[in-house]
Amino acid sequence: MGKKTASSSNQSIQLQQKLIHYKSEIDRLEHTIKKYEQDLETERANVSFWKKKYIPPIHSLDDGQIEVLKKELSLLRNELSEQKMINERLQEERILSSPKTTLTTLKCYFMYSSIIPSGEEEDVTLIGNAVIKNETEDTVHAPLLCLKVSEPKCIISGKIRDSAHKEEPGLSEQNSEGWEYAVKDWKERVQKNGEYWLRPLKTHEIPPGESVTFDSFQLTLSSSLSSFILEGYAYTTEFKEGVPFLNKAIFNFSS
Repeated sequence: MGKKTASSSNQSIQLQQKLIHYKSEIDRLEHTIKKYEQDLETERANVSFWKKKYIPPIHSLDDGQIEVLKKELSLLRNELSEQKMINERLQEERILSSPKTTLTTLKCYFMYSSIIPSGEEEDVTLIGNAVIKNETEDTVHAPLLCLKVSEPKCIISGKIRDSAHKEEPGLSEQNSEGWEYAVKDWKERVQKNGEYWLRPLKTHEIPPGESVTFDSFQLTLSSSLSSFILEGYAYTTEFKEGVPFLNKAIFNFSS
């Protein structure tokens, strides 16, 4: 009984620490967004001034700078939205957790970054990791990952091989986990539903406290898109209904 109480207390402390961290991140991002908004207003004022005084090539240069600021501002808003989403999930976990219960789930989340183009018509590149961590007290078996994109034309690439065992670039790296498509009709699922069903080549079970990662995958987001969402779900023999990821990769592109 004492061990369970101590475990529950540690869980509560960890959740509080995570909440403090994400609240700090939200404050930082809100401050950064305000700064970019101020910079954007300053650039607009400068453009208006020079338009009235001259009709020069500097006009297009300032507009280009404004477009870059708009994209950076949009991506920061996406990141802020993601952090708020994680914070809400952690608050829900804290409310639902009880001193008599232990951690009995998988912790799944995305870690990603985006490469912002300098030109208005260029595409955005997303590079990320999908992490599945076993936070139960037992080993889980046969991990399965489902990544779902809102736009099927946005192709996920990475260390994946198809059912014919043709290796993609990077699979030969010794220190990196390779993955393969888990279903025979994977092409149809990608084209129709934007779903990528994957399983690791080496890892067939995840011990308590350990994790498996689909790392360094890439996505190219067309500049013609108005928005984009990447979702994730994890499955094991013990979690057949699936566990949704704590966060999503959300992009809203300004018109």
